[in-house]
Amino acid sequence: MRISKAKLHQIIKEEVASLTEAPAPPTVFARRRSPQQRRRDRDREAVKDFFGADDPLVTKAQPTKPPSDLDQTVVLDADDLAARAAAQDVADPKQATERHLGDPKRISITSFDSDVRAKLLDTYTKETGTEIDKTALGQGEFGIVYGGENPEYGSVAVKVTLSGQEMNAYKKIKKLKDSLESQDPEAGNVLPTILDIRTLVSVPVGPEGTVRPGKYVEKEGGRPYKVFIIEMELLEKLDPEVRLDVFGLDPTQEDYSPEVRKRFVEEYLTIQNIYSSLEQIFDDIRWEKLIDQVEANAVNEGPTGRSIDLQSSPTAALPIKDERLFPPFREIDKRLPRLRKAYLDAPANVQVYALHDIHDHLKNIIMKAFAKYVEDESVLDQLDIYTGYLLRKQMTANAKLPQYDPEAIEALPGLRARILPPSEIQSRVAKNFYKRLKKLEKWDAQYGDVHANNLMQRPSGDLVVADVGLFLFGPRGGRRHARSITERFKRLAGLI
Repeated sequence: MRISKAKLHQIIKEEVASLTEAPAPPTVFARRRSPQQRRRDRDREAVKDFFGADDPLVTKAQPTKPPSDLDQTVVLDADDLAARAAAQDVADPKQATERHLGDPKRISITSFDSDVRAKLLDTYTKETGTEIDKTALGQGEFGIVYGGENPEYGSVAVKVTLSGQEMNAYKKIKKLKDSLESQDPEAGNVLPTILDIRTLVSVPVGPEGTVRPGKYVEKEGGRPYKVFIIEMELLEKLDPEVRLDVFGLDPTQEDYSPEVRKRFVEEYLTIQNIYSSLEQIFDDIRWEKLIDQVEANAVNEGPTGRSIDLQSSPTAALPIKDERLFPPFREIDKRLPRLRKAYLDAPANVQVYALHDIHDHLKNIIMKAFAKYVEDESVLDQLDIYTGYLLRKQMTANAKLPQYDPEAIEALPGLRARILPPSEIQSRVAKNFYKRLKKLEKWDAQYGDVHANNLMQRPSGDLVVADVGLFLFGPRGGRRHARSITERFKRLAGLI
């Protein structure tokens, strides 16, 4: 179908007019409107006539002012945003923005000077009656903890923070703890008792300097900030011997009792720990190849024709999963008592170095035991590599409670790069506490960031996770952290 010249001129005229009338977009080069946009503009008036100009379903042009309905989502350009920011009342209390630790605009409760913090504590005392000692018990990058005396409860810890995410995490834990008191007291016992959570408003503050901000001090014309206060039971620092049972050997601790060192080495230098660690380090294919090599060259020890006759001796059984590996692991097991004695005989101030030397001997013992049954040199070379640093690292990870739940470590690449999850926890105390932490998953919570400065204890000896800021909340598969893990990795260790 041919178009007449008159019709063609009319189309060109309309196109030029549409381009002339259309407002220029906020870009360097003007863009032509699409046919859909032109058709929408032509039809808008007709739609208004049908639905009514004020109908919310009618697509409207860019608003000239913010809508009265704050829940309505609109797109604002830079000028609108600047005008809204200028109109905001500077006297309104502001919630501190969550920023990276290196961000110069980042502000936390530690940014406030002591006078500002003292006024906040005085306000809290007036509202609650809890007397607070203004000498801090400890502090980190996200909060400061003070000791206090609650008129009804007794000794308490009062945490002050600007982090709304931190406050939200404690709110969730308080709700969970309260529900577990009657439903599952054993699981709830690992959580702190939280007495009060509230929001206060600071006096107007601003940086004391101009070139270098320095501390935030009370200042006329400054801005008040929302400050979150968490009052909870006062907990004690972890006993050094309990710390070893839960988190393994502390290189800075030299006065462990002989009983504690004996308990540690008897749970650490075991066939079970060695087997579990090697199985974790090897991939499935190489591990199965190692087993096949041993089984093919095993000596017949029983009348049944099997490689190992489990009934021939009451001491034949070993705490390993695959019976085909009994021959080399039985030889390793015979040498372990001497290694444990060497550790116990070493002076307490060199126990860490003694353990390194013991691992060197353990590597030689493992290699000699497997060399009798493995003929493939490539398999032996792989074993030689794994029984060095990797075996020591995995056995160490097995001797303590993991800082994050192993499931969370496996699911998050950032954690896997920093933390080695245990293949099987060996410490009896750590294992029992881990089972209690795992019970929280039944109530849609998963523990996180449990370390030696975060785990504390009650006077009764019960272990309690004091800081819950990196717990995961929600059903399995949809759990989210209350704060970025990478931030907490960089934070300074605090009491809570």
